[in-house]
Amino acid sequence: MANKRGYRFNSIGDVSHCLKRTINELKRGDIQIGEARARGYLLNILLDAMKITELEQKLIALEKGFEAKLQNI
Repeated sequence: MANKRGYRFNSIGDVSHCLKRTINELKRGDIQIGEARARGYLLNILLDAMKITELEQKLIALEKGFEAKLQNI
């Protein structure tokens, strides 16, 4: 998660954790609404990119499996 250089987002769970942390920071008054909005916006873009990447990997695996079956026919 957080390190000296910032956050590491290796999974959708990491994005969720950062969003929860941002909400808590906003509720405590540790950050301003503008920063919370910016984080939320960027986290949403990152989440969408991660979902697309995951779907792309699944599609590639399906295509390879389909091509292998066609070669066996």
